[in-house]
Amino acid sequence: HCTKDGQFKILDDCTMPLTAVGCVDALVTELCVIEFRGNGPVVTAMAPGMTPEELQAKTGTKLEFAETIEIMDIVD
Repeated sequence: HCTKDGQFKILDDCTMPLTAVGCVDALVTELCVIEFRGNGPVVTAMAPGMTPEELQAKTGTKLEFAETIEIMDIVD
C-alpha cells in the first residue's frame, strides 16, 4: 500500500508511464481492497484491525467507504 519508506503508492494522478487508461476495476493491497467505480475509489474490504481513518492516512487520494466493509483474510 505504501513504499518501504512510507510514501504513498495510491495517488490522485499516476506518476509512471501509462500502458492503458481506465482498465483496472479493483486494487488489492495488504491493507485493503479498493474498487474503482464511477464516483471514484471505494474501499470494500480492509485488513483486520484497520480503521477507515488509518487507511485514509496511508493513502494519497480521497477514499470512499462502502456501506458494508468486509474483513480481509490474511494468509502468511
